[in-house]
Amino acid sequence: MFQSARLSAPLSGSDYDRLEPAVRTALLSAQRQVIGTGAMSVVVVVAGVDGAGKNDAIARLHEWMDVRYLACNAYEEEETDVERARPAMWRYWRDLPARGETSVVVGSWYNEPLRRFVLGELDEAGFERALARINRFEEMLARENVLLLKVWFSLRPKEQKDRLKALKKKARARRILAEWTDLEHSGEAQKAFERAALATSTAAAPWIVIPSEDSRSRDIAFGRCLEMAISRRLALLLPTHPEAASVPGTVPLAHAMSEAVPPEATADATPGDAAPAEGGTPAFDAAAPVVPTVAHVKPVSAIDAIDLSARLPKARYKGELEHWQAELAHLVDKRAFRDLGLVIAFEGNDAAGKGGAIRRLIRPLDPRSYRVHRISAPGREEKARPYLWRFWTRVPRHGHIAVFDRSWYGRVLVERVEGFCSREDWMRAYGEINAFESELANDNVLVVKLWLAISKEEQLARFKAREETPYKRFKITDEDWRNRLKWDAYARAAGDMIDRTSTEEAPWALISSEDKRYARVAVLKHVVSRLKSVL
Repeated sequence: MFQSARLSAPLSGSDYDRLEPAVRTALLSAQRQVIGTGAMSVVVVVAGVDGAGKNDAIARLHEWMDVRYLACNAYEEEETDVERARPAMWRYWRDLPARGETSVVVGSWYNEPLRRFVLGELDEAGFERALARINRFEEMLARENVLLLKVWFSLRPKEQKDRLKALKKKARARRILAEWTDLEHSGEAQKAFERAALATSTAAAPWIVIPSEDSRSRDIAFGRCLEMAISRRLALLLPTHPEAASVPGTVPLAHAMSEAVPPEATADATPGDAAPAEGGTPAFDAAAPVVPTVAHVKPVSAIDAIDLSARLPKARYKGELEHWQAELAHLVDKRAFRDLGLVIAFEGNDAAGKGGAIRRLIRPLDPRSYRVHRISAPGREEKARPYLWRFWTRVPRHGHIAVFDRSWYGRVLVERVEGFCSREDWMRAYGEINAFESELANDNVLVVKLWLAISKEEQLARFKAREETPYKRFKITDEDWRNRLKWDAYARAAGDMIDRTSTEEAPWALISSEDKRYARVAVLKHVVSRLKSVL
């Protein structure tokens, strides 16, 4: 593969001096369009063999671009204590740039699976699963208006050996950006990359191979590829935005743009990039798979089947509550819990008693071990990133608990019903949410999901009680009354949500909250049961 990447295409100093101003101007102009429109963010994954000049290429971007909106996020092979206590993808989600910003990523989500596969620590099946997870992650970023460009800086083995040998004799050697590749495994590393590139180079997130034997040619190719990618994505997101013209006098960049990038990623009209969907998100593939649904002649869902008659007598309530609170505290105090993260997501009808259930849940716990996140409409910083970003950044470290009063399911509930996102967005969200929860489960984070249900009549009674009680009046808003008018639409959305996201790793617990005492104890019993199943 990538045969043309082995051919030398040196660029003379005079040619570089002639081309550099045009490439630099075009790249800066494209970046300013990104900054000014706020239409997307840009993530550039930088990888390649040691000695190929990755460090110098990144430095060139800092010279050519507006550094106020450019960040370099470099990740060590050895995770920090904070990172090690969370899922592997957490640190990459944490550092995603906001719209208008560009991030250069070194030591990306490819490094660990590639390194482990090369060293024989990951088998064929594990490697394939890792690549599939990467594809899902990158597809989601693309659909959330993140331009993802992945660059591999290539060197022939002999050139790499000679270059590293020469650099060792100079003080500059300490600034070589060494990652997972070394001379001992260079052949295996190249084969592993080629395999990964075949599996993960997509129209939405292409791999670009840049020959790096000549530094001048490398830098021009790097800048040109980035500018072209930005301009073309802006043309998709902003139909009135003209694609940037080709840089005049460009030398042949076949090595960087022909075999390295799939034709569909560079064609003027790419099959995978359709016109922007409603809400401005590009519809990369109208046939993208979604989670199956269930069809009935008469609409019915799991929500309709919840038995709302369940009650807990007042005489038994206190004893039951204290018993299950003690059980929960005992499990959380176990040594085994230190290696487990716990995420508890509460959803349900308005006024179903989520707040009261949460207060009883956390009462027996050490306040240093948990955090309650009350989720409302996303703020400016959150809107500037993929919708799951604000939940990934709240994932607890091992030995800790995160409780969500409303959660990532807002995408398929309120955003769906109120039209805050397109149909395509909420349809694909089921799969994205399942993948998110699977990632957590794979990294030893237990996900507990609770739906608290009440009847329409009970909700009305509670709304009225809130209005009539001065210290509860703040809990009722005009929005609550408006949402009540869409009861049936919310019920359908909740039913679809249960059908499509109740998985073996993260099943839904459907709890009647018609009687608050019963619901509070049922919540505790379910959390205890799930904890016992894994401790």
